[in-house]
Amino acid sequence: MIKMAILWFLYLSIVNIGQTWYSFGWESQLLETGFLTIFLSPLFSSSFINKKMLKKTDQSNLSYKLQNETIKIYSILGRWLLFRIMLGAGLIKLRGDSCWWDLTCMKYHYQTQPIPNILSYYLHFLSEFWHKFEVLGNHFVEILAPFMLFFNRKLIMIGGLIQIAFQCTIILSGNLSFLNWLTIAPAIFCFDDKALSPFFSKNTVQIVKQMQLHSNFKKEQPKKFNIIQIFKAFLKFILALIILALIGYKSIPIIENLFFSKNQIMNTSFDQFRLVNTYGAFGSITKQRFEVVIQGTIDREISENTEWKEYEFYCKPGNIYQIPCNISPFHLRIDWLMWFADNFTLILGFQSYHQNPWIFHLSMKLIAGHKQITNTFFKYDPFPQGTELPNTIRALLYEYKFSENQDGNQWYERKFVREYMPPFQLDNPKLKGFYKQLKQFGWKIPTRSPQDWQISKQNENKRYKEKRSKNNGKLEKKEEI
Repeated sequence: MIKMAILWFLYLSIVNIGQTWYSFGWESQLLETGFLTIFLSPLFSSSFINKKMLKKTDQSNLSYKLQNETIKIYSILGRWLLFRIMLGAGLIKLRGDSCWWDLTCMKYHYQTQPIPNILSYYLHFLSEFWHKFEVLGNHFVEILAPFMLFFNRKLIMIGGLIQIAFQCTIILSGNLSFLNWLTIAPAIFCFDDKALSPFFSKNTVQIVKQMQLHSNFKKEQPKKFNIIQIFKAFLKFILALIILALIGYKSIPIIENLFFSKNQIMNTSFDQFRLVNTYGAFGSITKQRFEVVIQGTIDREISENTEWKEYEFYCKPGNIYQIPCNISPFHLRIDWLMWFADNFTLILGFQSYHQNPWIFHLSMKLIAGHKQITNTFFKYDPFPQGTELPNTIRALLYEYKFSENQDGNQWYERKFVREYMPPFQLDNPKLKGFYKQLKQFGWKIPTRSPQDWQISKQNENKRYKEKRSKNNGKLEKKEEI
């Protein structure tokens, strides 16, 4: 309990100060799930508790009943969390995009989702009939099946199995970070000890059976021991009731948003501790896939002959011959943020990098030679250590599609759309004014080391002399840098 509380508080602190980098819906979901987990964890380590339980498996009848009721309360809260996650995702789809009504959304989803994997490629080319069946299945799982979580034991377990199976299919068909793995966690509340016993050791199962049957030690336990056990169980039960009341109260605006709001809000928290949140995913499906490609060059004077080198992210589509990756449950935040910048730019009418200034700041750090940025976010450095750094950087917007034929292992086709960010250099006079507008972020113009500047100047003068020599000295004389 103590360790989980510390972890929850630390992650809450990170999310609250993380700005854009921690703006994903599953941050709140992890915090809400983690908050419930605090009260399901033993006070100390589980190994300590297990050793103690081996010695003292008995408890009074009242103590056992209190513990059983406490567990039921947390089970209800866990299923309430799962219910809101799934129903929120289902309703936002019906309220958000017409393709969920005409059953065509899955025709686009596999290709346009944030980070497709290799199975996404093959699923994309399945028949239109199959894609419509997928949408119908999605509506059943997200809109109807969640209500099964509050009926009898059999229906609750069937509902839990449906949700777990659904999350597993999503895990296999895309890279949605740890979202689907996390959603499986509250689904475990749909199963009781009997259903879960095959997943535990025989020793643990035997301990639980002895506790449930109140075996052999009942008359031998001292009265004082029973009173202490009852008091502890009573305190835990009262705490569970307090948590139930708190979450019930915090759920009022969530219920209003879910069932009665004309404009449902998804992935939003109504309190600073993110104890109860709204959820949803893919309310709108992008019908086209756009990618921002960052390019750098050592040239300062741009011409048709300028050689541009691309920065390749780890998983985000870029190189059309790069096989789609499989990284779930890992979360590549920069790749995800690039997807939002890429696709919502045209959908919402945003004007290029001005609406995503972090892309501009990232690009300036690449020019400045901040190798920790290159080594962290990119698959390889197109301007490796020991070579000249890029003097100019730009970003272009391309439309990407899955390639219909894999000649030469080509996974994507791409078409140039427009310039996303014009060529910039570190000594551009506009930089000062642009960074002044971003002062709320605390960003400063990145600086290049004197050694890197010297290498850049020497190489540029060398290239100029070579170019002039090739043209028999006909180039207009240029003052050396």
